[in-house]
Amino acid sequence: MSLALVVTALYGDLLKRVLSATLSLALLYLIALAIIVFMLSNSRSMQRDRVPAISTFAGALMVSYGLQFGTGFNVELLPALMMLVYMCVPLAFIVVVPRAYPHFDLYSMALYTTILMLPIHAVGFVQQFIDQSFLVSTAYSDSGGVIARNFLEGTGSFNRLPSIFASADRYAGVCAMQILLSLVLVSFVSPRNRMIIWVILFGLLFAFGGSMIAGSRSRILIVGVALFAGGVAFLLRMARGQLRHLSRRILMRTVVVAFVVFAAALSFEDVRDRIAELPVLSMLEQTAELSDVQGRFVQAIGISLIPYDATLFGEGLGVSAGGRPGEFAICALWIEGGIFWTLIMLTIYTAILLTFVRGGIRATTSGNTVLSITLTGCGLFWLFGLLAGFSSLFELSVALLLFPMIAVVAMPSGKRRLTEPRLRRRGDTDLGLR
Repeated sequence: MSLALVVTALYGDLLKRVLSATLSLALLYLIALAIIVFMLSNSRSMQRDRVPAISTFAGALMVSYGLQFGTGFNVELLPALMMLVYMCVPLAFIVVVPRAYPHFDLYSMALYTTILMLPIHAVGFVQQFIDQSFLVSTAYSDSGGVIARNFLEGTGSFNRLPSIFASADRYAGVCAMQILLSLVLVSFVSPRNRMIIWVILFGLLFAFGGSMIAGSRSRILIVGVALFAGGVAFLLRMARGQLRHLSRRILMRTVVVAFVVFAAALSFEDVRDRIAELPVLSMLEQTAELSDVQGRFVQAIGISLIPYDATLFGEGLGVSAGGRPGEFAICALWIEGGIFWTLIMLTIYTAILLTFVRGGIRATTSGNTVLSITLTGCGLFWLFGLLAGFSSLFELSVALLLFPMIAVVAMPSGKRRLTEPRLRRRGDTDLGLR
């Protein structure tokens, strides 16, 4: 099941190179639904866990979307149905996992992601440093998923590259998810399994490089803030003398590997020039100098306020972008759901966000590094989706990795699995796959 989720998320966009857009999307969602059905069909044999609040909130969101779809008599059926599926299939994982499959194997999903991202990063690196047209397909879009991005100041633009994905945004999203999942692996590593440690370290280095190539500031900032929160938790745990010997070993190896790799790379003048010329570094520098994040945040808040022409029940589900979420999520909610449905959904979305905030603060102050990183990262993904657009949150390439992780870290047993060392059992392979 974990392998099916990872392969669908990471390689599902390849279907768009051989099938029509509608057929490939339908097949991807059918695969996701089949995974959900599999979990439900095996629910009797699984020991139930206490259902977390976030699962109840996600279920309430699904009900709200279903009611809005059922009462939208004045909209076209197909766009409304597409929007319903687009939003509810990812949410179903948060609902189903704690109730029917509480022992979801997050460890295997994280390890499969780390391993299967290696060919994807190889393509991205070739596109960045050798040939920008390498394995770029225009079957789904004229640009081939390459996004032209203007700098914040000055003239000129640069290309954000997609690797094998249909969009550079999706490549950026899965790179961010790989970083979060790679750090989740730390909680499950046995001190005897040295190979996993090296897999984690090299996976993180490639994921950071992929983030630079995909060039999405929002995903880089999400990961940066999550790592900062995890760093605070790490320092608090170290100050209390609660740091595990394995954590110290991983930290030291991370520093050594990063130093050796960067020193070897920077020893070549051409490589130094290529790294210095990475456009996203200039974008991040301009972001810090111009305080662009604060400006974009204020702008998004302004656009999200209730418009003067908002109706009571809205124009109907899926009308703002033809069956897909609008660019600004809350603004699209006002258009589609009106005052009635939007106030209900915003209340639920905010409750989920506050759950992430509360859990992230508690994990950070208690010194739980991995849980702090995951909850902070999930909360920032959720906030960015609300302000910028739900497509960055609910797109299957990201959602099939993010939403099962949300479900696991929300459960009491999931939190325990992230805080307690995972002892390998007899029969595990060298990589620990089960």
